[in-house]
Amino acid sequence: MRKYFYVISSVIILSGIVSLFVRGLDPGIDFSGGRTYVIRFDKPVVTEDIASKLSTVFGQLPQVVTYGKQDQVKITTSYRINETGVEDEVDTKLSKD
Repeated sequence: MRKYFYVISSVIILSGIVSLFVRGLDPGIDFSGGRTYVIRFDKPVVTEDIASKLSTVFGQLPQVVTYGKQDQVKITTSYRINETGVEDEVDTKLSKD
């Protein structure tokens, strides 16, 4: 049985290495940085709807998760992260939609 497990382990390791070279590393917003906003709505909302609407505004899909109750969400985006002084613009875009 040991040889079978060696083969299975080798296949898993090789598939991981191939996946790493084909897809590459995606550090995500946790490592690349971004801005986080907590917004409360009058009624419960669906996070997928908010993310799709904001993707047209920001040009990229932000991370939207429920924060506390169903009427409060935390939005994290890397929109224009390398620029300074854009917080007011992002606040305006968030409150507009």
